[in-house]
Amino acid sequence: MQAIPHGQSPLLQLPYFTSSVVKAIEGEHAKSHLTVQKFMDKPETERRNLTVERGLLSDEQLKTATSVARQMPGLSVAKAFFKVMGEKVITPSSLVQLVVKGRFIPPGTTNIPEVNELDLEDIDPDEDDLDALLGRKPPKNRNVKGVDGKTAGDKVARVQPPLTHAPYLPRDHSPRWHIFLADSKQGKIAVPPFTFTTFDKPIFDENGRPTFNMQTLKMQFQAPPQVGIFSFVLHVVCDSYLGFDTKLDIALQVEDPAKAAAVAEEDDISEPDEGKYSILPLDGRIG
Repeated sequence: MQAIPHGQSPLLQLPYFTSSVVKAIEGEHAKSHLTVQKFMDKPETERRNLTVERGLLSDEQLKTATSVARQMPGLSVAKAFFKVMGEKVITPSSLVQLVVKGRFIPPGTTNIPEVNELDLEDIDPDEDDLDALLGRKPPKNRNVKGVDGKTAGDKVARVQPPLTHAPYLPRDHSPRWHIFLADSKQGKIAVPPFTFTTFDKPIFDENGRPTFNMQTLKMQFQAPPQVGIFSFVLHVVCDSYLGFDTKLDIALQVEDPAKAAAVAEEDDISEPDEGKYSILPLDGRIG
């Protein structure tokens, strides 16, 4: 997408950042390249000293480059976990969901709000909530308002991210994110990639500023047939921007079916069905 030679600096994605400019910024004998995020994390005065003050870029060119960087959709993963819808434990060969919660935080963003812990929950929809079960909208049983003022139960159209800034690509392209699980011990992909092109909440507002909305991405696969703890590496790969990928360790715990039955029995005891029991009034007669 970015037409950058293999092994070259991610800074080449920015306008006016040529190979000679990047080499001067990183240093002649730099052992690693500077990512767009690390460059934008530097104070504005330091960025200017590295470029404008050294005659590498003009003020206007630096302003344009930083403006482009602040629109790059960097997906920051806040939480990732496994679950089976409607169950408290994961049993062998069950249909598992990998839930990834994350926010888009472009490089150079300041005043980032704290994560709302409620946004990290994943509420199972009611059995009669067909739209939510089919993934057409969030569950009705969650009425927490988001940044945009709408509740999670409101029906919101899927949101497409801004088109990729790729000057050398001869067509418009919308960024995509691929999520997959790898087995690092065997060097293999354990769960093939799921591709995400749209999201459930706006990424930027009408003024082009990040909303910091918590996005929810889900992929479904079958659990291993054995009981145990299975370690994976979660990869979140962006197809449009260099240096914006994420990977983290994650473990899937598969429990014995007997434990699932015991948990379900405990739930039945703690939440009795009122229709199965008679109520004794004060006079002792059965109502």
